[in-house]
Amino acid sequence: MVSGAHFIELVCPHRDLLEQSTASLRLDVVKFGETDSLPPSECQEDTVLNVTRFIGRASNVLFITGAILAVTENSEASPTMVDETFGTTGSVGTEGVSGAPVVSFQGWNDGSLTSGTPFDLGKFVVGSLPQGASTTYTDTPFTISFAINSLNSHAPSVNETPVVLQGWLNGKVTGGEAPDLHVNFNILVANPETPPPFDRIIPPFRTGDYSNYLTIRSNGDDLTPIQAEINVTQAVPEPGTFAVFACAASLIIGSRRSTKRDRE
Repeated sequence: MVSGAHFIELVCPHRDLLEQSTASLRLDVVKFGETDSLPPSECQEDTVLNVTRFIGRASNVLFITGAILAVTENSEASPTMVDETFGTTGSVGTEGVSGAPVVSFQGWNDGSLTSGTPFDLGKFVVGSLPQGASTTYTDTPFTISFAINSLNSHAPSVNETPVVLQGWLNGKVTGGEAPDLHVNFNILVANPETPPPFDRIIPPFRTGDYSNYLTIRSNGDDLTPIQAEINVTQAVPEPGTFAVFACAASLIIGSRRSTKRDRE
């Protein structure tokens, strides 16, 4: 027995019936936490064998179920190439603005992208500003709305867009000079124990039969285009998950019936 292993112990009140065999059975399985007593009528060697068979079958069920779920998880994380058209709009707040509010967001009405490839999300632009005049932005909030219009040339049956990206601007723009404006996005913090299959700045969203993971590759500092990327995976339907557990349940029931027949 390996030190620290969990076990159950079956104790027979009539040990003389099992003098030539083991009076107790220790199995490295799920911890039951206490000793169970068997009545004298149950203290037969075939009972011990039946318990061993049942636990062996249950272990196989757990192994098969785990393998199916592992395959399902891996297939869900496999990237799929799709073509999408999209639209973006945005707005810049007035909080933290010193001077004329001249920065705005320029988006797309009908942009196009291929999943797994960076694309232009849009950019911040500066309106008319007199020569030498400047505006300072200090933690000024902004929002960008991103919507999928079509998926492989068709309107998606399920569409969880538009989704909203948020962030803030810092820096200064001066008429007649190069801009010094920095863009920061609010980043969704992932659980380090269960990281997502792809980088994303917001929770995954559905379009049709796909899950979309949107991330930012270039923030768009100094009025340059914001570079984004979407990775797409085939969404696993809920009935498939239910079928896995139904299969496991049927195997357990079959094991119990087989054990009952063995006793008879």
